[in-house]
Amino acid sequence: MERLPKIISASEKIYRQLLRLYPQSYRRDYSEQMAQLFRDQCRDAWRAKRSAGIFKLWLRVLPDVAKTSFIEQINERNQIMKHLNAKNAPTILLIFGLTLCFLSFWPPVMSLEMFLPIMIASSLAILAKAVIELFRPSNEWLKIAIRTFVLMFLYALFMPAWAKMKMTGAVRNFPQPLDLFGMFVVSCLMANPIVAAIKFLQFLIQRRKS
Repeated sequence: MERLPKIISASEKIYRQLLRLYPQSYRRDYSEQMAQLFRDQCRDAWRAKRSAGIFKLWLRVLPDVAKTSFIEQINERNQIMKHLNAKNAPTILLIFGLTLCFLSFWPPVMSLEMFLPIMIASSLAILAKAVIELFRPSNEWLKIAIRTFVLMFLYALFMPAWAKMKMTGAVRNFPQPLDLFGMFVVSCLMANPIVAAIKFLQFLIQRRKS
């Protein structure tokens, strides 16, 4: 087996690190092929002009990696946005937010002091649901209202448990007497009935105009 010069081995290692700039899904599908191609290019450049050939190869590769990785990152974000704009996105966010909320009261989670981070993630998911629904057609008001009712009903069941845990010291490090964490959670929660009311009013106005 041909022993590669150190400059080729080092270049390949650096190139593999640069591949981390690409989205994970892209790396999973193409990283090995790209690394193999780069290795072959390094060998050809070394045979042609030794170190100068490797240097010229890097001058060509670096701008290409910067450009294509940036484009792929944008495409990856666009795919995420497509999923968020899908019809079932509010339902997915509702289930995700409620699951995290219930999980936050699981004793092992509490013992690891993960209550605050998980509740913040849950609240952000619930807020994202409201934001997405705000831009939905007004004729979806009934679906929005049903999801909001489910959210408020389930929250009403475990909010007393949350208050009890706060009193017993489960949540410790937020300012007193102003409970910023509690205000944040309630604000994310109440955004949902507000959006449901807005969509219902929009539906009534459009129905009256037609």
